[in-house]
Amino acid sequence: MIFEKAYICESCFHIQKRFRRSVCERCKSSMFICDEWIAPTISTLNKKGYLTSYCCSGHPVSAGDKQKCFKSVDKKGKVKKFFIIETFGTYVAFKNKEEFSDLPTNFYFEELHDGCTIIRWQTFVGDTLSLPSLKDYSNHSERLLAVSTALIDLDYWAEKLPSKISVNC
Repeated sequence: MIFEKAYICESCFHIQKRFRRSVCERCKSSMFICDEWIAPTISTLNKKGYLTSYCCSGHPVSAGDKQKCFKSVDKKGKVKKFFIIETFGTYVAFKNKEEFSDLPTNFYFEELHDGCTIIRWQTFVGDTLSLPSLKDYSNHSERLLAVSTALIDLDYWAEKLPSKISVNC
């Protein structure tokens, strides 16, 4: 499977591809689950002191239709259907409010939720930056290339960030 999970230690941020135990094979701490493609970047960010709370590598595949149908009932009791285009994309949420002087290419700050910072990837649709949508790409290969590019830009950015803590690894 192309989009497998990895497991990252909550203490030393060691990455394990397979979850053989409920603890880290290096330091015996608890593990958390992460998308395999973004796991090295998440490990780097955490090791440098930019603690993350959740993330997504940006799976370029659809779980179903390109549009999801939702129903709502208006004041008169009439059922209305509305469709939301399924989006995909890379994002990282940090546990704390983080202020970065720059972000990876085509990433932006999303509103803060409970005092944390979220950075999310955008893509160009024509001449306009917007959240990536499955409908904006004609096939899986185009989506795969877009997500791969976003992940490379994110990883390069994370590697260049200064460390907030001294780490003895």
